[in-house]
Amino acid sequence: MRRFIIGFFLVFIVLSGCSYPQMRRMMLGLSIQDVTDAPVKESALFDLTPEACYEKILKVLGKLGASNFREEKEKGFITANRFNNAYEFCIDTTSVGILITPAEGGKTEVVVASENYDLGKFVAKEIFESLAPSVPVEP
Repeated sequence: MRRFIIGFFLVFIVLSGCSYPQMRRMMLGLSIQDVTDAPVKESALFDLTPEACYEKILKVLGKLGASNFREEKEKGFITANRFNNAYEFCIDTTSVGILITPAEGGKTEVVVASENYDLGKFVAKEIFESLAPSVPVEP
């Protein structure tokens, strides 16, 4: 039975044309590692506590109509999708990952990434404007 289940998933992955990481993202959403390792991501430093950034970001996501949140407040990580009402060039299942981490000098770094780079940039702009003033982080 176990071989059948494993075989089924392998055939499903091969026939769907998706790699294992793509399948995992489709089923589970982005991970913290996906956001930190993203080839294209937006990041900035803010003069706010991580908790204040987290709460303001949730409000911005709500304003954008995003849903299906996966929140890991203790890790400072949020994933959301359903941005298709606020951003025309994405489908409802496209996820955006947001990582909120303490930085030196009492600042907080916010990193935003998505496989749809334009969507990631759009969401980052909305978030960063709500958290301003900011200090851009060089890649």
